[in-house]
Amino acid sequence: MQSCINLFVVLFEELTEVHNLDKMSTADADVACSMVLIFAFVWSTGANLQDNPKDNSRLRFSQHIKGKILKFFNGFPYEGEVYDYYIDFQKKEFHPWTELVKDFKYLEGMPYFSILVPTADTVKFKYVLEKLLQGRNNCLISGETGVGKSVIIGEFVSTLNTEFYSYTSFNFSAQTSTKNILDVFMDKDKFTKKRRNEMGPIGNKKMVMFVDDINMPALEKFGAQPPNELLRQIIDQGGFYDLKKFMFM
Repeated sequence: MQSCINLFVVLFEELTEVHNLDKMSTADADVACSMVLIFAFVWSTGANLQDNPKDNSRLRFSQHIKGKILKFFNGFPYEGEVYDYYIDFQKKEFHPWTELVKDFKYLEGMPYFSILVPTADTVKFKYVLEKLLQGRNNCLISGETGVGKSVIIGEFVSTLNTEFYSYTSFNFSAQTSTKNILDVFMDKDKFTKKRRNEMGPIGNKKMVMFVDDINMPALEKFGAQPPNELLRQIIDQGGFYDLKKFMFM
């Protein structure tokens, strides 16, 4: 539910930038808001489902929820899955992601593992990433090994506006410890003190941190992964404890 609300807020703000809802008729405003709610629901409740031949729960979810959507919103496309469309805010219509796929241009000498051929899937994942980033929300991308998760994220962050964003990455391994994570956040080349107990990226920017292979840290005695527990604390509580000064940062 929280993920749905997070995405709805970001998309609703974009809707109000394109259209003045106060000047729209009640019917048109209802249509626009319904579209935002449908997209937010699909990419929150339905975003974490399996997409494989054995248990294609995405397809089952799509078939089930599309029937319910069409009962109250007849403007949703009947063809394909619910994941196949984005909102064109100018026209207030759902359009297929394939419209946003750009032509691929191969650059000579480009490393093989950094090649990303644009597809409807890469476009949709980058779009959702961008919207969540705008709302300062965290995002977890899961999937099988070798499907291109890291390449998609790497290509996405390479397009960030460096005037507004700072970027850093961190690769987890079996040997990653909580101290390794603290060292990143205490790195004076990336973060600086804003107040006595508050740190932030250098300059007036927002920091984007990409943590790769989050499943890798070794389990401790009781089955937990301390580095992930520390990340959870940072995300949930907005900080961590300085082990030298014994204060919450």
